[in-house]
Amino acid sequence: MKASCDSKVRQFKSHKNSTGHMTGKASGGCVETTAACESVCYVDKTFVYPKVKPLLDSNLQELLQCKTVEDYVELYAPLVRSAEAQYKRALNRVTGKELRRLKQRGHIFRWQWAGDIITIEHAQAFNKIALMFPETSFWLYTRTWWAVGQMKANNLDVFLSVDGDNSPTMRKVAEMNPHTRQAFMTEKPLGLGVVCPATNGKLQTEGACNTCGLCYGNKDVNIEFLIHN
Repeated sequence: MKASCDSKVRQFKSHKNSTGHMTGKASGGCVETTAACESVCYVDKTFVYPKVKPLLDSNLQELLQCKTVEDYVELYAPLVRSAEAQYKRALNRVTGKELRRLKQRGHIFRWQWAGDIITIEHAQAFNKIALMFPETSFWLYTRTWWAVGQMKANNLDVFLSVDGDNSPTMRKVAEMNPHTRQAFMTEKPLGLGVVCPATNGKLQTEGACNTCGLCYGNKDVNIEFLIHN
């Protein structure tokens, strides 16, 4: 399993603080995806970079071999440990505004910039790892509605990914799981949450999550993601 250095999520250049695996229901990487989601999947656009698809394919194959919570933890925990170590080294390297922002945010880690939770054990592993690394703020977006009850660690923000196809289901799931927040996929603002500033042009992609900070740290706010090309 290899981590990603996603430009939106990383806190500094070379920071590998996110994970991803191959998307889509057919691949087994997004078991509760919807037609609406697959029709606009932004991950497909990243395949213009020749190393991305092989990495996502390889990561998914490793995940599909996992049977127990411990199997998933064995794959993922070293990635978080490495990213956290990178962050601590950066605190001794950077200065000024960058250092202040890093200290303000603390270490952050996003699960699955591509792909989704595939089993109950997968979700349980995310919760266990959050407890293992209490100084890191984790977050994820998921359409795997039947797994969200397994993830209640204080430093893990869980978003239900909502679109026109699954909104009735997600509304009920949100009511039953008050620890979750909602992330709406939409073509225009709905007034149901804060529009992600990386999708409406208010923030540049590079380092957007470190600058914004709304998706982690137990903020009481839903997010709207404008469909972006």
